[in-house]
Order: sequence, then structure tokens, then C-alpha cells
Amino acid sequence: MCVACSPFCGRCITPMLKTVKCSHCGADNVLTRDECLVYLGYRKAEHVKDPLKHGQDFFHCEQCGVDLTSDIKALIVPLDCIYMGIVCGYPCGRHIRARRVGDSMCAKQMPLGKLQVS
Repeated sequence: MCVACSPFCGRCITPMLKTVKCSHCGADNVLTRDECLVYLGYRKAEHVKDPLKHGQDFFHCEQCGVDLTSDIKALIVPLDCIYMGIVCGYPCGRHIRARRVGDSMCAKQMPLGKLQVS
């Protein structure tokens, strides 16, 4: 585990912030985890703490106004999470390892389904 946790990292815990680079102008746009979950359709907008931030241009580049739909979907891809035994819609770095005795449950998981055991 790291000495200091970055909200962008995501190796040990679910990243709370994502930087989405605009494919048109190259500007960085920062979205919270909750904003990403609303955008991806996993949550409703009332779950987001700052409703005033969500206007007509919420999912558009702050610099040039281009729609960030494809950029966000390319950044946040559902993955098989071995740690929790699910397909996670907002995965972190723990998804590649098995949970050991004494490890805590993932509080920020976004289950989209169960893993298929083969």
C-alpha cells in the first residue's frame, strides 16, 4: 500500500476521480466517481452530491464543448474482478488478485454481474 493515497490512482482502492482527456482538444476534464457512474447509467443523478454542477453541458469538454461520450466509455471499461467475484463496472487495481482471509470487502464495487466459474 502507498504512503499517501492519490484520488486518481486506483491501485489499492477505487479511484475517486478520473481524468478524461478530450480527444478533440486534448484538455483534461476531471470527473468524480459518482459523476462517472451517473454518466455510464449505473446510478441516477440524485446520487451525486453537487446537483448544481450537472447542467446541460455536464458530459462535454470544459475547454471546447465536444461531447466526451466515447472518451469516458473508453476510459472506464467493466472488468472481471477476482477480488469480489463479480464483473465490476468501475474497477480498481485489486480486480486482478484474490481476496485473502482478513481482507475487507470492496465498499465501492459496482457489480454488473457474477463471474462465470470455469
